[in-house]
Amino acid sequence: MITIITFLLIISSAKTKVEWYDLPLYPFLCIMAAITLHWIFTSIKENKIMSQHFYLNAIPLVFLFLVFLKPYEKIIDKVYAPSEYEIDFYRISFFLRTVIKDPDPNHTYDVCYDNYDKSHILIYVYMLNDKGKKSSIRDCRYLKAGDRVIAIQQHEKEFIEKFYTYEVLETYYDIKTYKIIESLQ
Repeated sequence: MITIITFLLIISSAKTKVEWYDLPLYPFLCIMAAITLHWIFTSIKENKIMSQHFYLNAIPLVFLFLVFLKPYEKIIDKVYAPSEYEIDFYRISFFLRTVIKDPDPNHTYDVCYDNYDKSHILIYVYMLNDKGKKSSIRDCRYLKAGDRVIAIQQHEKEFIEKFYTYEVLETYYDIKTYKIIESLQ
């Protein structure tokens, strides 16, 4: 508890407050929660009144079931009914899966994506390269004639449509695949 409070005081006094600064606290918070749950569980289990009235004391197990019911409901909802933000964020990943499964070796694209978090895209780019379909993450400012690119971010699509002569090869929700004909820059 002293470690948690000290760490919180230190990061709270900083001028920049970013949500992942408190990540090192999570193991300590988990330990505190586990100690509390264990104490409640053993108190219910060893309660003399409960053990006198019941042959098998199932109340501690019911307590644990009720404690973990809501978190399990939330994770099941997140997995089976994701929010719109998650669907939009990972839509490029769904599209790249279809490109990977396509047997046509000419069905290759580079991805124009400038967000700092590219990990959900990078894995599919690596998989495309492993299948012999050359692919990479590119900056849309440096495209040349003949490039086939995928763009999902609105500003990337606007840039391509403003500074290049292009042909739209495919549209999948808000994802567009372009074949660059020539640069207008």
